[in-house]
Amino acid sequence: MRLPCDLPKNIIRDPNHKNLLRFTQSFCIAISVLSWAVIFLSFFITPSPANCEERYPEYQVKAELLIRFAEFVNWPEAMFSSPDEPFIIAIAGKNPFGSYLERLAQKEKIREHKIQVISFDPNEQFQACHMIFISKAEQFQLEKILSQIKGHPILCVGDSETSSQMGAHIGFHTVEGRIRFSINLSSAKNCNLVLTSHLLRLANKIFDENNQ
Repeated sequence: MRLPCDLPKNIIRDPNHKNLLRFTQSFCIAISVLSWAVIFLSFFITPSPANCEERYPEYQVKAELLIRFAEFVNWPEAMFSSPDEPFIIAIAGKNPFGSYLERLAQKEKIREHKIQVISFDPNEQFQACHMIFISKAEQFQLEKILSQIKGHPILCVGDSETSSQMGAHIGFHTVEGRIRFSINLSSAKNCNLVLTSHLLRLANKIFDENNQ
C-alpha cells in the first residue's frame, strides 16, 4: 500500500535526497503508528453504551480489536517460516464472530501477512497458530491451553473478566457498557511476547507477577 507521503522513485534514487528520504520515512512511520492508535482508541471512546451496542455489535468490535492487538505486539523475528505464511488466528470452542472475523481477515493484513481464521478444539491435538481466542464456553480449558502454548509466541486472548487474571495474555470485559481489556504481562513474557507501551496504556488493568 502506498502511503500519501511516499516519495517519487526518481527522488529516492537521487543521492542528493538521502537525508530527505530518511526524514520522510521516519515521518511516515510516525504517522502510521499514530493512525493505528487513533483507530484503536475509537473503539473505546463512544457517545453512550446504547449507541455503541446498536452501531457496533459486541463481537464485531472484538473482531476488530483482535486484528489491532496484533499490531501492538512484538513477536520474535522467526515467528514466520516464510514470507507467504499467513497469520493464523485460532478460535477455541464455538465461534461467536459468525462470518465477520473471516470477512475482516480477507480485507486486512498483519505485518504484510494474510490472515487465516481456523477452528480449534482444545480436546484435540494443538494446532500451530499465532493468536488464539478462547470463547466464554471454553474458559474452563484455559489452564490446559496455556500449558500447551507456554514458551511459544502465541498471543492468547480470553473472552472473560477473569481470563487475564488466570493467565490469558489479554482478557475482554465490559465496564459500564463499553468493551475494555486487561493484560497479564508476566504470562505474555513467558510466551516470548512483548506487548508495546501503546497497548499497555489502553489496558483497563495489568497483572504482572514481577511487580506485585
